[in-house]
Order: sequence, then C-alpha cells, then structure tokens
Amino acid sequence: MPRHMNGLCAQARTLRFNLLPALEERDEKYNHFFHFFFFFLPMFKLLYYQIHSVNKHFFSFYILVYISNILQRFSKSFPLAQ
Repeated sequence: MPRHMNGLCAQARTLRFNLLPALEERDEKYNHFFHFFFFFLPMFKLLYYQIHSVNKHFFSFYILVYISNILQRFSKSFPLAQ
C-alpha cells in the first residue's frame, strides 16, 4: 500500500471510531449516511488497493473488525433474555 494511503486509512478509522458513538444518538435518517461514509468508503478504498496486491492480512483483519462491529450492534439491538 502506498504510504499516503496508510495515513488516509488511519484517518478514516479514527474519524469513524470517534464520531460513531455521537452519531448513534442522532436521528436514524442521518445515521445511514454516516454509516456509509465512515464504514463503506474505507472498505472500497482498501478493496481497490487489495486488487493491486495490498497486504492481504491487513485487509482480512479489517473485514473481521467490520463484521464484529456489526455483530456488536445487533447484540445491543436485541439483548438476549437473561
């Protein structure tokens, strides 16, 4: 991955993790846009560089983190009966 892309991906990740807790309290109609902007755009960027032989371990780790994040959201939405 080119050096400047590392910085951009790190920026996107920190923005995402800093903003999402605040955004979850906002109206749902805004949330889907920010979810797209901070989750899917870094994914597409990484996918583009993955096609051009990026470090596969980093990419698969990113997908694992993304999937675990979605699962955490679902587990918060539907708490299991105690």
